[in-house]
Amino acid sequence: MFRSRRTPHLRQAIYTGGILFITFLIALSSLNSKTALMKIRDRGVLKVATLHSPLSYYHDRDQPSGFDYNLVRDFAEYLDVDLEITTASDPKRLFQLLEDHRVDLISANLAEDPARAERFEPGPAYREESYLVIYREQQGYRAPQSLEQALGQRIEVLVNSGERLLLQPYLESLPELKWREITNASRLDLLTRLQNRESELAVIPRSLWRSFASYHPELKVAFELDHQLPVTWYLSKSRDTSLVDLIKIYFDRTQTQELLSQLESTAIPPTNTLNYFDTKAFREGVEQRYTELRPYFIEAARNTGYDPLFLAAVAYQESHWRVDAISPTGVRGIMMLTEDAAKDVGVEDRTDARQSILGGAEYLKRVTQKIPERIPEPDRTFFALAAYNIGFGHLEDARILTQKAGGDADSWESVAEHLPKLEEPEYFNQIKYGEARGNEAVNYVANIRKYQAILPTEAILADIREIEVEN
Repeated sequence: MFRSRRTPHLRQAIYTGGILFITFLIALSSLNSKTALMKIRDRGVLKVATLHSPLSYYHDRDQPSGFDYNLVRDFAEYLDVDLEITTASDPKRLFQLLEDHRVDLISANLAEDPARAERFEPGPAYREESYLVIYREQQGYRAPQSLEQALGQRIEVLVNSGERLLLQPYLESLPELKWREITNASRLDLLTRLQNRESELAVIPRSLWRSFASYHPELKVAFELDHQLPVTWYLSKSRDTSLVDLIKIYFDRTQTQELLSQLESTAIPPTNTLNYFDTKAFREGVEQRYTELRPYFIEAARNTGYDPLFLAAVAYQESHWRVDAISPTGVRGIMMLTEDAAKDVGVEDRTDARQSILGGAEYLKRVTQKIPERIPEPDRTFFALAAYNIGFGHLEDARILTQKAGGDADSWESVAEHLPKLEEPEYFNQIKYGEARGNEAVNYVANIRKYQAILPTEAILADIREIEVEN
């Protein structure tokens, strides 16, 4: 019989390999025994999936914002870890990210859904969402006051949404009730479809309507559905409850409840004071021209210290962001510079978008420097805008008339009352620089303030639509 002999070196190698293998198994077992919460803390990052939506996550002046973003950012700080956001354009993709274990949780204003709860773990409900039925106001159309009156009309909801859940129970009493679930879209698209008369009714969350009703002046509330739905986070199904248990503790905290109240009260953008036609034109301008020009506004802002959205609002008032704009008096370009003004700020081609924006911002800065420093903001900027429009000399004439009438020449509100006098012979014949379009200057400043107020929201919506198209 042949019997192999193992040398001492071979026996030592086998022994060492066995020890290493056992050590590896112990280490692997130790890793697998770590809870989800331990893994997040070891990683130092909380991974969250959310929707690109005005209610959840968007960029405002290049800074992330949104109800859900601010909430999970606070939760990450509570865990003492960094936050990593992954976005999707619809709920289906969110749950796929969770199922693939690419994120730790979903936070996207999602309603509790028994069907989802079979596959995913809901966290505690942290707010209640109401739902509204919206219609487009038009001649001859009588809006329904209930679902019974809405039978036979084209009702649309977002696919896999809380709105769908809320409508399901009505089928018992209203079996003929029908609605269409829209895919590859957002709730904002439902509002757009309404305004384009592609549907008759849409069901959307009250919080979204509260935030954006003024941006759709042609749309109105028909009625509110009877019930509310709780909103929650979603996690992966697991016997490990460490993360969901801590989330419950987090939401029970007084600080978290105070944050939720604050987020509810601050989630409303500035009210849109434009009428339907102006809003439509402004929205088209944002989507078709502003996005391309935005880098130039940002560059001009860096050069001058102005807010880029403020400069964009000025440019829209001047030319509606059209590079080929020209007036009967010969001013032209996006910032509508005169030949003399263009030369002063080094603009060689007024129809070149970048030159016009950078030059217009520089010219406005020079005009602002002429305004007495004792005048506080925002009045100092309002005076500068009026001077940009009608000339510094005419503005000074208006301030003199204001002072003579007993008004405050350092107050825009007071001077705005007297600017229209520059169009009246009994006044412009007595002042240094003569007749000027005073009413136009007043409206000029007022319009820029309106555009400046709503531009952040419209820019956000345009970004969200662009991302949805890419996805």
